[in-house]
Formats: sequence, C-alpha cells, structure tokens
Amino acid sequence: MFNSSNETPFDSGDYYQNTFKSTSNDLLTHMGNTNFIEEAKLAIGDIGSCVQSSSLSTKLNDYNQSSTVYLNIRSTDNKEYCLELSKHGYRVVGKNFDDNKCPSPTYYESLQALFTQKNQSYIQSFADNLRAKLNEELENEKQEELKEK
Repeated sequence: MFNSSNETPFDSGDYYQNTFKSTSNDLLTHMGNTNFIEEAKLAIGDIGSCVQSSSLSTKLNDYNQSSTVYLNIRSTDNKEYCLELSKHGYRVVGKNFDDNKCPSPTYYESLQALFTQKNQSYIQSFADNLRAKLNEELENEKQEELKEK
C-alpha cells in the first residue's frame, strides 16, 4: 500500500490505520480513468455474502458521468447505508438508501475496510463465511485422502 502524497510505502507502525481508512484526497488516483460503476459492481460482489443486500443506487447515479457512484447496502443487522465511491475512495453519505445528505469526511480504500470499521455484523458475517469455507476445504482434503487409501 502506498501513501498517495509521495508514493512511498507506509511505515509498519501505521499499517493498521492506513489499511483500514484514509483521508487522502487522491486515494484511488492510481486507478486512472477507471469506470467507477464497474469498480462498484466488483466491490458489491466481493462483500455480497457478508451483507443482506447490495445494489447500485437507481436514483443518485448518473451513468453518463461515472466519476462518482452511489451504492445502497443493507447490513446483516438490517442497517441501511448509502455509500459513495469516487477517486477519494469509499465513504458513508447517508443512513438510508438513496440518501447522500450526510457525507462522512472519512474515506476508506475498500468496502471491506469501511464495513470493518462501521459494522460489527459485517465482521461476524465475514468470520462465519471464512470459517465455513475453511471447513469445506478441510472436508474436501479429508475426502481426497480417503480416496487415495
């Protein structure tokens, strides 16, 4: 991970803070002219199993101008979030779907980082999903060992 102001690696002492949130004004500048709508769709796919629902806002997004994209996400504990993705990163802009009237000053590098800081149910869902995948992998390995014998 790089500090966008001078493109040098972060000090390890700042690793946790800089991994999970950033207030940099050009956090995602390295993405260049990336289509933020496509980036938002990929991010929604990444967190899909750890939230109740997620979608692009149908009211706030201007598909002719994709430098800012809005997402609606409902956590597993039924909290609604309206999030913004821009070159600065992800941030909460509202506590209801399609509401961008309460923008947070804090930007995050990823949806995972944002929800790790903002929502305990996301952390629990992530841990449960990881545990299930690891157990499935362990079971598959056991089955393979039995086949080899």
